[in-house]
Amino acid sequence: MNYPVTSCEKVKRKDKLYKKRLNYSWIRTRMSEDIFKEILYILGDTLGEVIIEQSGRELFEKVEKIRLLSKNLRDKYKAENFSELYNELDQYIKNLAITDVLEISRSFTVYLMLNNIAELVFRTINKEESYKSELRTTIKGLIKEKGRKSDLQEYLQNFRYRIVLTQHPTEVKRRTILLKEKNIYKSLLMYFNKKITKESLINRLKEIIESLWLTAEVRLKKPTVNDEIEAAGAYANYSLFEVIPDIVNEFWEELKILDSNPNYSFVPLIDVGTWVGGDRDGNPFVTINETKYALNYNRNLTINHYLSELDKIYEIVSISNRRVSKIFPSFKNKLDSLLDTIDILPDRIKKLTDEPYRQWIGICKHKLQHSLILQENDFEQGFKTYIEFKEMIQNLIDALNFINAQNIIKGYLTKFIRKIDIFGFNFAKLDIRQHSEIFENLINEIYDLTNQHNTYKELKKSEKINLIQKSLNSPRIAIFVKDLSKESKELWGLFEFLLYWCEIFEPQALGSIVISMTQDETDVLEVLLLQYWIGLYEPNKKRHPIPIVPLFETISSLKDSIQIMDYLWANKNYFIFLEQLNLYQEIMIGYSDSAKDGGFLSSQWNIYQTQEKLLKLVGEKYSNIKLFFFHGRGGSVGRGGGPPKSAILGLPPKANFCGMKVTEQGEVISQKYLHKEIAREMLTENFLAIHNSNIAYREVKTLSQNDRDLIDSLTTTSENKFRILTEKEEFIKFFEEASPIEFISNLNIGSRPAKRKETKKITDLRAIPWIFAWTQNRLLLPVWYGVGTALEELYKNQDHYDQLCELLEKWPFFVSLMDNLSTQLLKVDMNSARKYANLSSEKQLFFEMFKEYFRTRRNVRKISHDPHIKTQNPFLRKAIEARIPYLDPLTLIQVNAIEQYRKNHENEFLEIILLTVNGIALGMKNTG
Repeated sequence: MNYPVTSCEKVKRKDKLYKKRLNYSWIRTRMSEDIFKEILYILGDTLGEVIIEQSGRELFEKVEKIRLLSKNLRDKYKAENFSELYNELDQYIKNLAITDVLEISRSFTVYLMLNNIAELVFRTINKEESYKSELRTTIKGLIKEKGRKSDLQEYLQNFRYRIVLTQHPTEVKRRTILLKEKNIYKSLLMYFNKKITKESLINRLKEIIESLWLTAEVRLKKPTVNDEIEAAGAYANYSLFEVIPDIVNEFWEELKILDSNPNYSFVPLIDVGTWVGGDRDGNPFVTINETKYALNYNRNLTINHYLSELDKIYEIVSISNRRVSKIFPSFKNKLDSLLDTIDILPDRIKKLTDEPYRQWIGICKHKLQHSLILQENDFEQGFKTYIEFKEMIQNLIDALNFINAQNIIKGYLTKFIRKIDIFGFNFAKLDIRQHSEIFENLINEIYDLTNQHNTYKELKKSEKINLIQKSLNSPRIAIFVKDLSKESKELWGLFEFLLYWCEIFEPQALGSIVISMTQDETDVLEVLLLQYWIGLYEPNKKRHPIPIVPLFETISSLKDSIQIMDYLWANKNYFIFLEQLNLYQEIMIGYSDSAKDGGFLSSQWNIYQTQEKLLKLVGEKYSNIKLFFFHGRGGSVGRGGGPPKSAILGLPPKANFCGMKVTEQGEVISQKYLHKEIAREMLTENFLAIHNSNIAYREVKTLSQNDRDLIDSLTTTSENKFRILTEKEEFIKFFEEASPIEFISNLNIGSRPAKRKETKKITDLRAIPWIFAWTQNRLLLPVWYGVGTALEELYKNQDHYDQLCELLEKWPFFVSLMDNLSTQLLKVDMNSARKYANLSSEKQLFFEMFKEYFRTRRNVRKISHDPHIKTQNPFLRKAIEARIPYLDPLTLIQVNAIEQYRKNHENEFLEIILLTVNGIALGMKNTG
């Protein structure tokens, strides 16, 4: 099809925004990419030496031959003899001994791992030296936007940015391998910061890479939920305990400098949540015991960290009465009282009679040690809540202030007390997630057992609501737990334990109750009723209400969410519940299942509209409600991933007024938070982007009705095309045969099963293995299928084409969406996908996919006025292209191994498949 040249191309050349899109803070053009090449050469040469030493020169030469064949293949991608070269590489691999294939797979897998480390190191040494300038600009913008101190204080009081760690099974690397990666990264940074010589670097790298080479990549057994709890907790010590307080502290200190009236009340602003040990949706291995372990482990982890921090403070506060005779009277009285009442203090603390501040720290340590959840602990000697501990640190600060020890206070103690505010006694707030159907089953059983109604599930929605309302306005009922089914008994027992925890320890350790697959109002009211019956919530008395969060995760539920929330906010019982939570309403938006349901484009647009409409509803009818969106994003673009900064700036105006909560899943957690430098960069960038979106929301393009109609048409056509394919009877068979989906459960990367139910339906397949499989065969179909047809249909109308061009230049949401799409198109490889398609008896479907892929490429290039697919990030394109010569051999090895394994089920081929799954995941930099 011939497309007309329009004024859009002229606008593009002048558009400053277009130029800004190529300007990434972590790429400084004045820095040569020779640094990146140097890192790769160092790592590649060291790996080569290790291979020769451990597996022999003959194997190394085979690896090199394959690498050079693959590189030559890509250099001649458009040559006439490409197919001949591709077949030559394939045949060479097929002729190798199976033992060689295994070692060669390991070679390319380890190299791709090292390549990813090189990218992180390059990113770190090329990032801006400081975010101070951007931080100042952001704070100045907030001061100007809010005008008065009271308005800014209110804004900050209502603001929070929470990252939520999940155990979603997409991290293919074992923890021992992650730690080796961390050591390689640190060693390279030391070298480029001139802290070690090159010779010292090489020696370190040889030691680590040799250990890496001799370490098994694939787990022998699945991790338990407790393993996953400990793995998530490790990131507290890797980076989060240090980085989050640093960022928050910098914000408040800079605000003091920039604001002429700086007496603000401190607000933590950033904190951490977790689903690990609380997410039981479809995971039978998460029981009450795992939830107990999660809360206990996180509490002990945090308290142990504070104990180590107190050791540092102990060294600092060596202030002697012989040097400073005066002492704050109330501090002296409290100290004397504590020394008298605590009988089992160590003698060395009692003997420090001339060092009262060290005595105080010694008492704090004693009480903290008795706050650990240990079988033998006497909790009466400890702190019940973190507030009590914080008060003792504040008493110390007041006493030091009395003797004018300002530098000691500013240097460490201010940051430490803020750290306590951020993390409390549980470094991450634990969310509980369960499927709406499970809650309904419990309520149904209780009504049946108490003779209130024996067919609750069969009632109409209005009848269910009336029954729940009646129960909420009646005295609690006695529940005979022993008569409940096993599943319902477990859920009831969980809520009893949550009540126990809140009363014995502290409710601040808990986050929210997330209801998966929320379909209507009753799903939320059932959880409210359950909290009432258990005793967590009472209408006329504040006890321990836990926020209830509906999760809208399908296209239909996203559309229904406005009606659902309108009813709930108008409901008297639910509004009383919200008042006890300071009128905070958290709503979770699901990116994964909505994309699996209707395709990438439809999912993104429906999520955008849902937020817009809910914000409008609050603005028009419920202005006192504080709406807080929880974004259930995955690592891959097909599950809502992609560059977070552009995604944040692309959200609807005012969507971030109360901040943001977002899931961090699987391999994304290690990519962002394994290294302090990267964690600091990512968290700061996102934190400032959220604030900047709240400053610049008035400047965001206002969509006209014509714009909305255009995007509606685009997404409808795309969704219809996507559904026509995925609802074909033969599609599921093609998916299973033309991907390694059957082997993913053998990877042992997570405790959770790949399916909610054992069926052949895509709806019951979890979004993670769905995306994982399409990433492995390098087709990435869910992201782009249907987009090409939708764009082509619009291009038939010249006005629509011009309109779409304008949106791409001025609407941040559409810019982010198209950039993510472009990045994924870069990762697709049709030659590899064809190899997988040939494994299927339904390979005729591949020809439809093939045509749609090139239709999508052609039409994306047309709208971006670019003969090649590009992304906002110029380094990313080069990085993707650099990985392809190492991905191609792994693809061919995997396809051959799958073919052989399906014939004879030999374990050697299974081992190769699992190893190449790891390698391809590393090369694609995404699993699910």
